[in-house]
Amino acid sequence: MTKKQILAIIFSGILFLGLYFGTDIRASKQASINKTRNLESKGIAIDPFLKLAKEQIEPSKLTFIELSEEKLKGVSDTQTRIVVLKDLASAWYKYEQPAISGYYAAEIAKLESSENAWSIAGTTFLIGLQNAKDQLKRAYCTEQGVKSFENAISLNPENINHKLNLALIYVENAPKDTPMKGILMLLDLNKKHPDNVSTLLALGRLGLKTNQLEKAIARLEKVMALDSENSIAICLLAEAYGKFGNKEKASEFSRKCSR
Repeated sequence: MTKKQILAIIFSGILFLGLYFGTDIRASKQASINKTRNLESKGIAIDPFLKLAKEQIEPSKLTFIELSEEKLKGVSDTQTRIVVLKDLASAWYKYEQPAISGYYAAEIAKLESSENAWSIAGTTFLIGLQNAKDQLKRAYCTEQGVKSFENAISLNPENINHKLNLALIYVENAPKDTPMKGILMLLDLNKKHPDNVSTLLALGRLGLKTNQLEKAIARLEKVMALDSENSIAICLLAEAYGKFGNKEKASEFSRKCSR
């Protein structure tokens, strides 16, 4: 795995997920807020993805999954259910099935009813969306990711990261009737919070992807002005300056990126 890939993973929040699935977080005091919320997809169920994934994994891994599923059936205590659900979410994530991991993370969020839990579910679905090639799975991850981040935002409207991640879902899978929705959301966040590093990084990545190199460089250089050691910005600038034709700058940032 290259350094850029590692940085991309970190930027997507996988380390955060690893910490979450390995700890026991108590239910929020705001549990009543989410009691009536239902995360079940209107048109796409998890079952087909789960069935196919089970057919493809190793027998030893399948045994763990099936034992955990059986354990879950016999548990009514909320905290114990959360522990088993975390085991399933963590296992499916390790087996490179973020869409299924997101399903279990969302089940956890229903029980914990916390901003943190919904954010983790949404982040997992976002990763699933970024990795999925199957259009049905992409639609599922989009729908569930949007719902998860909307729930997180409803619990804490002041948290910019939830709004940023919601925008990234729309950037990754734009609605047909509003194809610019995600980009406009990012630009609006940048306008309201011009020094937010995460938003600048997201716009920098987008500019690089769409070959708007001058805009990408300007935003990434602003990140460097705010955080001179930001490793993601450093590596993205190496790529941006390389594409822009500035060999001197590209070489400078490439050296920093490889450290």
